[in-house]
Amino acid sequence: MNLQETIIQLNELKLRGMSSSFEAMTSLPVQNRPSLEVAISKMVDAEVQDRRDRKTAMYLKISKLRYTALLEDVICGTDRNFTKDDLAAIADCALLRRHENLLIQGKCGCGKSFLACALGRQA
Repeated sequence: MNLQETIIQLNELKLRGMSSSFEAMTSLPVQNRPSLEVAISKMVDAEVQDRRDRKTAMYLKISKLRYTALLEDVICGTDRNFTKDDLAAIADCALLRRHENLLIQGKCGCGKSFLACALGRQA
């Protein structure tokens, strides 16, 4: 069996992470290729990461968040009565582990929905 057939079979088995990792390793010069144990470990790690990334992408897609907001984009200030320390306190998502709720209130147009979308994406 040649290398291209192996890559095709990995893709047919829906092992896309392993396939891309295997393809990257086979493109290396022979003297730079990792040993069998290291290669298998890298391929399995790549598959686990690929599945985790696809699962996260699927959850973000079905969550239908209104904004593609990141916590780094949230503007903190005294005029909003929301500081960087307040943001850091809720950014670690410890609220979820403690099964607590978060209530966001403020004036119209102050960024409540944007903050909620950024926290949802972080979680």
